[in-house]
Order: sequence, then structure tokens, then C-alpha cells
Amino acid sequence: MFDFFGVIATADPYEVWLRDHGYTRRDEFLAASQALDSGQIALGEFYDRLSTLSGQPAASIRRGFVVTINQEVVELINRLRPRYQVGLLSNASSELLRPLLQEHNLEPLFREIIISGEVGVAKPDPRIFNLALERVKVGAEEAVFIDDLPQYVEAAENIGMTGLQFAYAKQLISDLQKLGVDA
Repeated sequence: MFDFFGVIATADPYEVWLRDHGYTRRDEFLAASQALDSGQIALGEFYDRLSTLSGQPAASIRRGFVVTINQEVVELINRLRPRYQVGLLSNASSELLRPLLQEHNLEPLFREIIISGEVGVAKPDPRIFNLALERVKVGAEEAVFIDDLPQYVEAAENIGMTGLQFAYAKQLISDLQKLGVDA
């Protein structure tokens, strides 16, 4: 089970935008991302909130959310697919993530795609991990969850999944091989 931003995408565009503009994901900036990730607000409203908070035009903020795909991770997923049930579990707005998956032809890589904005619950809530396990039809003890954020890795481990914190593709391949995964 792969996270998207920070794993398949080289970075989370919101984190990059925050850092580049001297903000952190706290207070109103945290509330805005949580509302987006849980599906409470639409992507346009999210950009409008950031505009209000930062004084920058929403259109400019939207253009600043650039995503680059980590091709090494995509190649790894392609190698895993014939032998393993591969899923995507991401805290994101469907309006943001679905077009990216389609644009880069990534949807066919996954047996299941669970996007927090579509299901109304986000990591680290155990319900989203359990939903992912149910959809992929594996038990927690059979599943490996890969995320760049340690708190989400820990949340997956708390329900019995094996968690791996992603730093870069070669490290992930090594970590998977240590688990006996043919990567």
C-alpha cells in the first residue's frame, strides 16, 4: 500500500508551497488541509482559503502546486504488480489527485485507490487503513504500508500492518527485500 505525495510524487506540493512562502502546516493552514483531505471542502475553496491567509491570488497558488512523479517508484510498483496486491492510500482531494493519476497513467498500477477526500476519513485515523485492507482483501499482518511521514507509518503499524518510512527508491527496495518481498 503506497502513499502518493512524498512517495510516488517526489514531494507534497502543499508542503513545498508552505515552505517556499514561510508558512507551516499549523493553525489555519493545518485546518485548511484537513478540511480538504477529509472532503469537507472543494479544491477551489482550499485555494481561496490559502489566498485569504497569504494575500496571494488563488490562481497563483494553484499554479504553484506542481507535482513531479518519482519514476523509480513507478518502476518498482510495475515490478510488484504481477505478484502482489498493490494499492494506493493517500490523504488528498479527489479533485487534485484523480487528474494527476490520469495524466500520468497511474490508475492501472493499483488494485485499489483509496483517497481520503472520497471516503471522508484521513490518515492517521485507523478506519482508513482498515478500509484499505478490506478493499484489497488482505489482513493487516499481510500488508506493508509505505509513507514518507512517520506518524502515518506508526498509525499503520498500530493496526498490525508493517510500516516502512520512505526516503528514496533504493532504500525502499532494500527495506522491502529485507521483508522477503521480491522487489
